[in-house]
Amino acid sequence: MKYYVNKKTMMLGSDDKTYWLDVLDDSEWFPLSAKPRFQEYLINSFSDDLHTFEYDDETKTCDEITTEGRNYTSSLEEKPDLQEIVDLFNELKEAQERYEELILEEQKTAEEGLDDD
Repeated sequence: MKYYVNKKTMMLGSDDKTYWLDVLDDSEWFPLSAKPRFQEYLINSFSDDLHTFEYDDETKTCDEITTEGRNYTSSLEEKPDLQEIVDLFNELKEAQERYEELILEEQKTAEEGLDDD
């Protein structure tokens, strides 16, 4: 799977799901530690002028683009925080799915309660 990150917009995503961490701060399901952890990973592992990167977990390679348009290729061995970013993405996805399941369950329970009346 490929993962995409945009530092300026605080975007973390894949081909099927995207999260903008600046926007999600108010979401009920959003883990409060996600945004600071994401920022820490970017600061620790990437240049200050990082614009965006694409990470492929099959090839374990990361294509980075700076704000000046320079391109770099790195690997998971060189930047172990890439795995932390993938883990964070999966954590966000699971948290959102659990929250949505809970909401559906609550709606179902409420509907059943109306049917009993």
